[in-house]
Amino acid sequence: MRWKGLWYWPVWLFELLTGGKSFKDNPLIGHYWLNRLGLHVLRYLLAHAFARLRRAQLALTVPATLRARFRRDGYLLLEDFLPPEQFAQLQADCQQGNGQCRQLTQADTLTQRYLLDEKTAQTKPSTDLLLQLPLLRALLCYTAASKLPTLSYAQVIRNGARNAGADPQKTLHSDTFHPTMKGWLFLQDVVPEDGPFTYVPGSHRLTWRRLCWEYRKSINIRREPDGFSEKGSLRISAAELEMLGLPQPKAMTVRANTLVLADTHGFHARGEAQSGRSRREIWFYNRSNPFLPWVVFQANWITRLTHQALHWQWRQRDIQQQQGRRPAVWQQITDQQFECD
Repeated sequence: MRWKGLWYWPVWLFELLTGGKSFKDNPLIGHYWLNRLGLHVLRYLLAHAFARLRRAQLALTVPATLRARFRRDGYLLLEDFLPPEQFAQLQADCQQGNGQCRQLTQADTLTQRYLLDEKTAQTKPSTDLLLQLPLLRALLCYTAASKLPTLSYAQVIRNGARNAGADPQKTLHSDTFHPTMKGWLFLQDVVPEDGPFTYVPGSHRLTWRRLCWEYRKSINIRREPDGFSEKGSLRISAAELEMLGLPQPKAMTVRANTLVLADTHGFHARGEAQSGRSRREIWFYNRSNPFLPWVVFQANWITRLTHQALHWQWRQRDIQQQQGRRPAVWQQITDQQFECD
């Protein structure tokens, strides 16, 4: 354990009660003997128990058949989600940027997106109509086990956009130790060459084998060579997948207007893609404190405040980059860069 920076101890201790997951950045979360005694497993068990409790509070908002499918598989796949006319308008609106586009570079893959906020809704009302749909709102809350704001983006993923190494998102992994949600409303048909979202059905479930795997990972985390596991996003090999008794990953090759919502505690990845191919979608994300036993009240002002905080954070990163202090992870790009295919 690091003894320098003792003033960080209150922060490190507080992180144990949040979704903090980095074995590397928090010496308590990553402490060998604490995990040997079961710290990681304890947090894992408590987080899953609380998620089940929160989903029970939201159960009546979602049809029983969808709840059963999500509990079994860890994801929902709903085709023809929007009426054709509404979907066509959404497609047209999301082909264009909104003046706030940003880009993340990971190896040879570019992820370009802009936030669907109040400013976007003024010029692209179809996005607001989508986000106000009662069924979508209910599904987002239930799968996330949270009523806290879901972040929604118009997004393009461009494969093989530059000469670089392998995209780390194309390795099977779990996002974090607790149930959480990511979602996609695909704005185009997705074929194998486009790098479809890939998921291992049932890998979200708390099982004895999974618990033992998590325990072994927590005490051997320093030996993981990928760097992402150390940060709490555990990678898994094909041999380990078989050892856990899990099926092969399923690629979501789907038609346009298909909604996919997944518990990304389950093992998933971005599928291998043909260089130069892209995937256009609306992307949803919700990750809240895993140790809350109740569902937090949903309010529009919380969503607005969350959006404002994000824009402020991006501006600060831009300023730091301009000052030469450190590059922004999400770089500003032009609308033309977002629109080109």
